[in-house]
Amino acid sequence: MNNIDRIKDKLAKLLRLGENSAATDGEIDNALRMAAELMAKHQLTRDDIDTNAADPIAKVTVGRHYAFTKGGNLTTWENLIQHFVCEFIESVACYNAGKMQAHRNGIAIEGGRTANALVFYGSDDDARAAVALFEELRDAISTMAIIRWGSWARSDGAAYAYGFAQGIRDANKKAKRELLEIDSTTCALIIKSNETSQAIVAKGKTWLAATHGVQLKTKTRRSSSFSSSNASSAMSEGRRDGSNYNVNRPGARHSIA
Repeated sequence: MNNIDRIKDKLAKLLRLGENSAATDGEIDNALRMAAELMAKHQLTRDDIDTNAADPIAKVTVGRHYAFTKGGNLTTWENLIQHFVCEFIESVACYNAGKMQAHRNGIAIEGGRTANALVFYGSDDDARAAVALFEELRDAISTMAIIRWGSWARSDGAAYAYGFAQGIRDANKKAKRELLEIDSTTCALIIKSNETSQAIVAKGKTWLAATHGVQLKTKTRRSSSFSSSNASSAMSEGRRDGSNYNVNRPGARHSIA
């Protein structure tokens, strides 16, 4: 599904809500306002939108795509990043597939090195975007850790990277809380969107089991500890930089404020 199709799908959902007699006046007004803004932005008309389409979940193409760790093993900060990516792009989830040759669509990449594979699944397009976002964050954080503390894999550099990943997650959670607090209508729309995303992930999980024989188990949390004398300062600095990092969907420019 290309970008304009995703926009049309979103518009169809908004317009269906705007025509739903069971919705509140506030929900209807907000949905129609958002739809009007989207149509104006993308030069679409009401005739371009199919509000009678089948269940949008049924139309979602599911897929899985691989991202690989910076080194051979999954670090605690990379583990935080993969959780953040799934929180940020809500229609995907991730599982750890263990070590294998780094590849993209079956073709060896990065010299064919062995790395830990993280598999993003759910909406096929969004899983691709999740891989791109994970890789951008992985490379940005490791680069910053080397510049500031000389390493991304050990000691103070690893503490900085861990703090950076925490800062990104904290900022995203804060932004979501603020959205939920705007008004009841916005809160209801966000909850509905979350339900749709969860349904897409569930569809992806069923697809993994049926198509690839992947039976997912409950994840265990990875703990972290840094014993160097500067670890606390490095982690605090990382958290500050992470909270100021401008995260957008892949394709946009990223910067530290």
